[in-house]
Amino acid sequence: NSNALVTLPSQWIFFLDPATLLRVQTAGLRIDEVVEQSAWRELCAQELGRTVGLRLSGPIPGPTKSSGSSLSWRRVFYDLDVGPMQNELRSTTVDYEFLPSLYGESATVPEGIDFAPGSNGRTLRCRL
Repeated sequence: NSNALVTLPSQWIFFLDPATLLRVQTAGLRIDEVVEQSAWRELCAQELGRTVGLRLSGPIPGPTKSSGSSLSWRRVFYDLDVGPMQNELRSTTVDYEFLPSLYGESATVPEGIDFAPGSNGRTLRCRL
């Protein structure tokens, strides 16, 4: 019953994951522009691991709504590439377990490489 969704408090959208929020918007449920903007901004902050609020600065590439910036925050969310912030070097035997081997032996950490953890605890540097 779509009427049941209309009676929910507007803050409920903060409990949705990005895919569900997009489905709700695609289904045509009207969400207050300010709340919608805040929801996408919060999702961006979560992706970046930030607890402090974010703000847009400068133009967002691509089409934007003239009535507000929720589309811009949604665009920012889908354009985020947090991969480089989460990457680290394979430095343990466990990291190599899934790699295939030519001669049937277990893959292991290459010999003669010293790995050094960064200040965040992830292995980001190595020395031959």
